[in-house]
Amino acid sequence: PSFTRSGGERNASGVKEGDYIAQVLEVNTLENLLVFTQKGQYFLLPVHQVPEFKWKDPGTAIVNVIPLAKDDRISSVLAVKSFEEPDHSLVFVTRKGQVKRTELKEYVTKRSGAVAACKVGKDDEVLSVHLSTGGKDIMLITKEAMAIRFREDEVNPMGRVSGG
Repeated sequence: PSFTRSGGERNASGVKEGDYIAQVLEVNTLENLLVFTQKGQYFLLPVHQVPEFKWKDPGTAIVNVIPLAKDDRISSVLAVKSFEEPDHSLVFVTRKGQVKRTELKEYVTKRSGAVAACKVGKDDEVLSVHLSTGGKDIMLITKEAMAIRFREDEVNPMGRVSGG
C-alpha cells in the first residue's frame, strides 16, 4: 500500500477523525474524472485541476473544486482516459433498482458546472455508476440480501438524459 511506501502510517494519512477513504483511483494528469451525484448530475473534472497534496495532508473539500449543490452528494467517481473507446458505456443503478446504460461518448462536455447525467425519479437517487466494456453480468443486492443477476446486454443503451 502507498501509505507504507510513503513512510507514513495508515492513521496518519491526513483523513480527519470521523471521515474515511471511500474510493481509491489510479490516475494521471491527462485523464478526466466523471463525478456523479445522487440527483443524477455529473461534472467533468480534468485530473490536473485537482490540487495536489502530500499523503499526510488533509486535502480539500470537493466543493472547492466543483460547484456541488449543498443538497446533493457524490455517488460515484470514475477516471476516464478516452471518451471515444468503442463499446464503453456507463451503467447507472438507483436506490429503487432502476438500471440504465449509456454510451460513454455521450458524457463529453466543455461545461465546468453540473450537467444532467440521467433522470432520477421522485424519492430515488443514483447509488452507483460503473464503467463497462460490455459482455458481463450485473448483480444487484438489496439491504435485505435479495439478489438478481442479469446480462448487461439485456439493458438497452439509452440517451444521456433519459430514465432507466
